[in-house]
Order: sequence, then C-alpha cells, then structure tokens
Amino acid sequence: MRKSCRRKRYDPDCNPVRLALFASRPTQAQDLASLRTIELMSLAALDEGRATAADRATLRRMCLVSAELGRAGIGAEALPLVERAEAALRRCGAGGAADDRLVLRELLDAYDQQRDMTSWAELDRAVHRALWGRVR
Repeated sequence: MRKSCRRKRYDPDCNPVRLALFASRPTQAQDLASLRTIELMSLAALDEGRATAADRATLRRMCLVSAELGRAGIGAEALPLVERAEAALRRCGAGGAADDRLVLRELLDAYDQQRDMTSWAELDRAVHRALWGRVR
C-alpha cells in the first residue's frame, strides 16, 4: 500500500476573505424563506390534524435549534417557550389543542427573530450542536 501525503489540500478556487465576510454577515430574510415555508406548512398540517411524522420532526428541529441559540445568548427569552413547545408537541395527537398550537406559533415567531439576529456562522454552529451534538 502506498503512503499518502499528510499535507492538507485546499481548494485553490476558495477565497478565504470572501468566505469570512459571507459567514459573518447577518442572515437575510429572503435566504431563509424556504425554511420558513417548510415550518409554516408543518404547522398548518398540525392545525388541520393531518401532521405526519416528518411535520412533527420539522417542528422538533425548530425547537432544538431555537433552544441552542437561546443557550448561546441569542434570544434567550425563547427558552421558556421552547420548553412549553416541546411539551405541546408531546401532547399533540390528531389536531392538538388550540393552546398547544398557539405556543408553537409563538415559538416560530421568536425563532424567526433569533435567526434574523444571528450571523450565518452562528446559525450553522447552533444547527450542528442541536442536531448532531457537535460543531463541525
């Protein structure tokens, strides 16, 4: 077996200054539109009583990322909402109660504000910590 080179190889087309500036800029609303659409569709399916496991998983991921952002100091006022929303998701059967859906809507609004306040790099770190338990 041949020895492989231990030297790290980088993409020659990568511009580190551009990458650093892109990662430090605040998130833009139009960039997050598709993610917000998926979350709203999941919430609407829960309202109508036809939520699938994928819809509940989407709302659960929203709770996890919002909690991670709150623990990082970005919108810490969302942490009590996260606990109430997770309890509401556990209680949700077909349709769910109206107050449970209201808690989830409040959390979605707080989560949107958190995403608007953070940079791309911080949001990426929070997603990785919440979903995989580590930062890339």
